Amino acid sequence: MQELAKLRAEHAELLERVARYERLEWSAAEISRENIRLREQLDFSENLNYRHIPAKLIGRDPDNLFSALVINKGSYSGVKRDMAVIAWQGGSQALVGKVIQVRAFESLVMPLYDSSLLVASRFAISRYEGIVEGQGNPDLPLRMRFIPKRARDEISRGDLIVSSGMGEVYPPEINIGRVSAVFFHESEISMEVELEPLIDFSRLEYVFVIEEKNIELSEDVPSGESGQ
Repeated sequence: MQELAKLRAEHAELLERVARYERLEWSAAEISRENIRLREQLDFSENLNYRHIPAKLIGRDPDNLFSALVINKGSYSGVKRDMAVIAWQGGSQALVGKVIQVRAFESLVMPLYDSSLLVASRFAISRYEGIVEGQGNPDLPLRMRFIPKRARDEISRGDLIVSSGMGEVYPPEINIGRVSAVFFHESEISMEVELEPLIDFSRLEYVFVIEEKNIELSEDVPSGESGQ
């Protein structure tokens, strides 16, 4: 009986040791993946032409769980209301939304899929303009409305939509989404399309707040070459 009890104790110890090794292995793999994600964000930040404030998504507004996002930077870091927010995800930069409320150390961001957020946009290739709006749910496509009907023959599924830069908030040429459906009615004075946003909000972790839409980082000019 004593021998059996000893074997059981040794077996339990071995199981615990295996479980501990598995946890360590998983932790090391997760640290490696996190390092890769952070390196991608750093590379994007270093090559971004706009003055910006890196931030991390830390939650959702408890008063509006379905829409407003909470980031870990606020007025102390220079964040202001109506600043545009972008992200790097899946090998591409894309629009996330805009800041709607600022506190000392955190801010609320209205995401692109919010039905009250309107973004002046255009087709990246044909350059036809319209207004992108959300439908209040990250699982529903975005809509781009007020597109001239003459654009009908130049619009296709998969076309990239970017911000136009019109207005006071969003810089131009920020990716928004790709056309997933086209709607044309003879009785309407304009047409609209549906878009799949490039940002997967369910996987969003890091963002960049654009400080000024019209101020880009200036490149250093070597001494003696300015004005030539």
